[in-house]
Amino acid sequence: MFLTVTNIQSGEAVQLQQCIDNLGGNLRISLRTLTYIVGWHNVEAGQTISWRPAVERSRINNYSFAPGLYTFAHFRNIVRRLRSNISLSLDNASGLIKLQIPPEWVVKFTDGLLNLMGLDDGLNGQWLETGVYDGDRPADFAGPKALHIHLDQISTTENWLNGAPSRLLCLVPIVSGRRNIIMPLRFGDINAVRFQYPELKRLTAGMINELKFTVRDDRDRSFG
Repeated sequence: MFLTVTNIQSGEAVQLQQCIDNLGGNLRISLRTLTYIVGWHNVEAGQTISWRPAVERSRINNYSFAPGLYTFAHFRNIVRRLRSNISLSLDNASGLIKLQIPPEWVVKFTDGLLNLMGLDDGLNGQWLETGVYDGDRPADFAGPKALHIHLDQISTTENWLNGAPSRLLCLVPIVSGRRNIIMPLRFGDINAVRFQYPELKRLTAGMINELKFTVRDDRDRSFG
């Protein structure tokens, strides 16, 4: 039996017109294909950069980022256009950012931007003074790395994740569907993943009249 289900990220149960008879408990289910649209952000509303001369009571300049999915290059170009002389560079080997604040200036990033850049300096609204700041961990502009597809009707008897019973149906890597060029995902991209060798998971025993899917990312955040 093949079943096509749409809008599974809503978290609502899909009512089946024909019940699945699994009274014997022997039926299994797998994911054959998954099509998704990139609709997540790595910069949310309310994220800003502020900068001013280091002199007390000097005028504060602010720039507010529009919510969206930003690459490092896009993010760096916006910072450059501020004409604040803030310098950002990324080590492609380590993934660490280097932030340089120009002389006689202080800069403040909101925590969401600092987390994106992998910087602990400046968290909790602290002004960063003139100097060079190295990333504490790799920058995370890529967003989610995988989609975790869960199904309530999976039996947990034989399905385990990290030593605990799980209703995980499938793990779907998030990769760009573009060819001939290495490009990051962009908001609105449509990607289709087909599983050549799908993993079969045992369904719960009984009559099944609905299927309820949940989609989460690799940080256990729910989509929908």
